[in-house]
Amino acid sequence: MAHRHQHREDLQRLVASSEPLRKLQPFFSNWEDVLSFHARQMSVRFPAGGETSGCAACEAPAPLVPTTLRWRATYGNTRTALVTLLTLLHHSAHMQLDFETHHRFCANCYRRTVLHRVLAELTRHVVFIILLLLGGIFAMSLLWLMVVIMDFTWANFGWFALAFFSGGFGVVGGLWAKATMDRWCIPVPLRFIGKYPFVLYGVKRT
Repeated sequence: MAHRHQHREDLQRLVASSEPLRKLQPFFSNWEDVLSFHARQMSVRFPAGGETSGCAACEAPAPLVPTTLRWRATYGNTRTALVTLLTLLHHSAHMQLDFETHHRFCANCYRRTVLHRVLAELTRHVVFIILLLLGGIFAMSLLWLMVVIMDFTWANFGWFALAFFSGGFGVVGGLWAKATMDRWCIPVPLRFIGKYPFVLYGVKRT
């Protein structure tokens, strides 16, 4: 009984902290169960009609705007780099898990949250397009490597190095930009809800 109680306390502490969700994996049999547990805990913690004394973002007093935040995790069970990239960037790739939380924001924080989410969504689509182009450049660099191997010249090697490093660093930079924007659009006090792979997917007045 004491072990079970400690087990529950450890789970609650990890969920409420800034620790990544992967820290919960030892408690569950698979990644989907981890995500489902986090979604349930957050939905229960921030239910519709919950009482609050101030803005969820800045703690300012009333008047407050009742707001529903929609969160989404897009994930898969494959290991290939291409599918992983598409899963990270585009909502139509692989499986999805949604949940909602309910909050109250002052008018300024509500407008800011809506604007930040729209900017993050635009960034996500722009990065997706850019990474497709950079991924093509990176793939071309690997084909150019065959040319370098069969007919080595410094010119051929230079073109290979340029394509390889520009494509590779571009992909890494694009993924970093997406992750940064996904986190930036969430009000600071609520960022523990949007742990990877969950992103803030919708904001609406209720």
